[in-house]
Amino acid sequence: MRWLRASLIGLLTLTGLAVLGVALLRWAYLGPLPRVELPADAVHVECRLGFLGFYRECVFRINKPYPSASVVQFFGKALEDKGWTRLTAAEDGWASDSWQRFVDGTSTPERVVNQYTASWQSPNGRHRALLGLRYYETTPGVPPASADVALWIEPSFASRSLP
Repeated sequence: MRWLRASLIGLLTLTGLAVLGVALLRWAYLGPLPRVELPADAVHVECRLGFLGFYRECVFRINKPYPSASVVQFFGKALEDKGWTRLTAAEDGWASDSWQRFVDGTSTPERVVNQYTASWQSPNGRHRALLGLRYYETTPGVPPASADVALWIEPSFASRSLP
């Protein structure tokens, strides 16, 4: 029984050291996650770091009627002023570069979603910013008055600048 306890303690110690090692390697290689300011009129803001600090996620609501490009323009200016490059849909499969409209079949009742996605790459190519903007139509034919917004800053493993 004593050997089992010692084995479990050893396994937990090795697991903890491995997790710590991965976190330190992430920090040493990628550096700190870049910070991006949020719009002054963002409400219900929630930001958090993801697993081992690999990514940062901020979600918030913006009270601008559909279709508002001001959020995309705000982040475009904020990131591009720091040397980030806007990625096209051809360069990054996540970006759409245009509004998408679809029915959300996961909600009851079903609702129409108007979505815009955009992405940018950091100057050193090690991070990318992903922006998702969604307007939910609750009444058919009536433009939504506010949008849910999500911004992620994450490693860009597909970058050509990585060794």
